[in-house]
Amino acid sequence: MIEGRVTKTMGDLNKGLYNKYQIINRETGRVADGDYFVLKPATDPAARAALIAYAETTDNEQLAMDIVFWVSAIEDAVKDTQV
Repeated sequence: MIEGRVTKTMGDLNKGLYNKYQIINRETGRVADGDYFVLKPATDPAARAALIAYAETTDNEQLAMDIVFWVSAIEDAVKDTQV
């Protein structure tokens, strides 16, 4: 166990990297080719951190702003539930 990190023994948390989701292209309705990593930022602080890191690295300024706004809204909602 890494110091300061909560370890849970149920569900997907101990499985590591594996193929959990099938990604469907909404425009074509077909299974998307390639490898994907799905994040759920509403419940995963590590996902929010990864999204912010992506926003800081991408050359797409609009996407970066959208991600920062989205993650900020999620963090505000999480704070509201902790009060």
